Amino acid sequence: MRDVSQAFLYHLQWKTQLRNFVDGKGDFDVEEISPEGCSFGKWLLSHEIAQDASAPEIQELISTHDDLHETAKRVYDLKMSGQVNAARQELRKVVKASLKLYSLLGALNMIKDDHGFILMSE
Repeated sequence: MRDVSQAFLYHLQWKTQLRNFVDGKGDFDVEEISPEGCSFGKWLLSHEIAQDASAPEIQELISTHDDLHETAKRVYDLKMSGQVNAARQELRKVVKASLKLYSLLGALNMIKDDHGFILMSE
């Protein structure tokens, strides 16, 4: 499950579900509020990624993902309490954090080969 493009899609689907939830176009699985509950988080916890977890690139990806989920929790809570406009404002932070996540995934993709991740130490 080293496929970075699949991880990108996992996050894109999650973000779309969150946006649809805020817009009243669907539900959002509360389990996916936790960083470990979404498909992207499961990808991050996979054996293939975990073996490189000490690498700075992976650490930054994990940190960004955790921060993103903290913001998503606020979005969810605001929406559930009826504060839709505030939820939409907070959702903008999710979009901004997603751009950083995509950038990190792109960089990670550039430093992997057919055998897995080749993480640059410098």
